[in-house]
Amino acid sequence: KDIILPKFLFWMCTLIKKELLRNSGKTSFDFISGKKVKEISIPIPKIDKQKEILKKIEQKLGIINRYKTVIHENNQSIIDLANKVWGFKD
Repeated sequence: KDIILPKFLFWMCTLIKKELLRNSGKTSFDFISGKKVKEISIPIPKIDKQKEILKKIEQKLGIINRYKTVIHENNQSIIDLANKVWGFKD
């Protein structure tokens, strides 16, 4: 029986990255021992709640991606306008 959805696990890992790094050992690369990982408490909601959370995350990511597109288009418009004003060619 699944107790955690893979996408939910991905997002949980993304969110707890700071905690993992805080507990990691420092050498030429960060590492964390199995013992320390076992000490970290990760709440795992029921599957229905995980799906609800994932749906909200995906909605927010959609909004972010639309804004990124708008920002990119406006940045390009500003560059094109500046090039035109100063007589630069692409």
